[in-house]
Amino acid sequence: MTGVGVLGGCTYIDNVTINLDHTWVGDIAIFLIAPNGTFIELSSGNGGAANNYTNTVFSDSAPLNIVDGFPPYTGDFQPEGRQNTTILNPYPNTNPPGTFTFANSFNGINADGDWTLFLNDFVGADLGVLIDWSIT
Repeated sequence: MTGVGVLGGCTYIDNVTINLDHTWVGDIAIFLIAPNGTFIELSSGNGGAANNYTNTVFSDSAPLNIVDGFPPYTGDFQPEGRQNTTILNPYPNTNPPGTFTFANSFNGINADGDWTLFLNDFVGADLGVLIDWSIT
């Protein structure tokens, strides 16, 4: 991204949308990483043996946290937001869902630069393809 500037006030992350074709989604973690290295957990270890994130929109204003949804995850969900690091694997659930939001994770950082969608399949034998993703 370019020309956005510092996030906060009227400038903020509205949503992240993903389309991910993946078997056994309970084995994957999805994080958004800002240009300065700040992380937010969108989803990790959710959905068990079911498949896919299809037109999944992560937004702070969504009515339901992703942990309360069911695959294929279609529609609007709040980010899981239990952690803001990708170091731990398979990602503990020590904080309650929604502890970290787009607003409190990215407020005050410069949005200009490369944003990364980090995907981690932390158990082997399953296959997946990231079809597309966007950030608004």
